[in-house]
Amino acid sequence: PSPGVVGREGAGEGPGVRVREGARNWGAAALILLWLAGLAWQTAKAWRQLRYTRGVIARSRPLQEAGIRAVFAELCARLALRRQPDLRGSQEVRTPQAIGLLRPRVLLPEPGLERLSPSELSMTLCHELVHLRRGDLWLGWVPALAHRIFFFHPLAALAAREYAVAREAACDAEVLRVLGSAPQAYGRLLLRWGVAPRETGLAAAGASPSLRNLKRRLQMLQQTSDSRRRLSGWWWLAGAAVLAVALIPLRIVAQEPAP
Repeated sequence: PSPGVVGREGAGEGPGVRVREGARNWGAAALILLWLAGLAWQTAKAWRQLRYTRGVIARSRPLQEAGIRAVFAELCARLALRRQPDLRGSQEVRTPQAIGLLRPRVLLPEPGLERLSPSELSMTLCHELVHLRRGDLWLGWVPALAHRIFFFHPLAALAAREYAVAREAACDAEVLRVLGSAPQAYGRLLLRWGVAPRETGLAAAGASPSLRNLKRRLQMLQQTSDSRRRLSGWWWLAGAAVLAVALIPLRIVAQEPAP
């Protein structure tokens, strides 16, 4: 190449290019350090939640009331659970929850437990047992880990919230199917538990963590009720058609033999 070309190439690799490359490298390193710091903070937060969860379980007591134990055992058999989880009561939680990966437990809040009617108690226990049968405690770690790793991304938080709402709605629908409860009665139970934060942070709780989530669950129950009413209407229509056919007067005439 000519000396002019060599000069231009040398000018292209001058100090300005090296400075820009160094700035990009420092920017990438700074972003990585910020991400690692945020990940460390998320890990420390999860560790504190785990320690608090273990403390709540350790301070809880086994529920020995015969009526509650009988309903619990019947629901475990109806849901075909391979092993019956521990049923415990706690003064530190405000909402029923299924908790524990290796040793699953159903934790009930002792304040207000005596005010539940037998049907409300069955729906409450059934909801938490459905969480265990579906494996929600294990599956919930997938969006939880994604949320903690990509804590800076708003879509990760949105996906975790939507998963939680869909999970609770699926359990609500399964409770109605298993127990045959009316959606209105189940909606009143949700309103009774109200809005409660996730005390343990690592559990599948029956109450909604926010008023918006509670409203969405009630709307889903209303849709379930409407679909049941439409299905009931079709059954009434089919029954009326069968009844009309049965009431039509039929005249049986002996057929003459063909010649």
